[in-house]
Amino acid sequence: MVVLAGSLPGVAIQFALSSKFLRSPIQRTPAAKPSLAAIQRAVSHDDFRLQILLCLTPLNPATISYLLGTAGVRFSGILMACLALTPNLMIEVYFGYVGKHAATLAGSDAGSARVHFLAMVGGVLMCIVVMVFVSRIAHRAVMQAVSETD
Repeated sequence: MVVLAGSLPGVAIQFALSSKFLRSPIQRTPAAKPSLAAIQRAVSHDDFRLQILLCLTPLNPATISYLLGTAGVRFSGILMACLALTPNLMIEVYFGYVGKHAATLAGSDAGSARVHFLAMVGGVLMCIVVMVFVSRIAHRAVMQAVSETD
């Protein structure tokens, strides 16, 4: 929860910067990359659903915030959609925990360290599989929405 509470103000600041002050420099990026421009057009047609799906894709959350800020979506909508970042944030926190725990296990006895290590590796692999699966579904849905608007 702390990580999510910290990420929401970051999203709000990035959105405000892109919609108020950095609109023209940021607009040059989608103009140079047709896929980003297509996503911007699609978001303006079906904003909330696509905002949630974009948060589930493996794109950088800052990129999404800046892109949506220049697309003209509502501020309240992007804050609600950013709650979809929760699974990715949980996985990032888990990776941090695994790294810390692995460092602790490196100095402990071999028997219990092996069991803990196998459990951690299994958890990391499961997180990766789930993240890839959800990201692919979200990516397909975003691309379908983009193709429907073009």
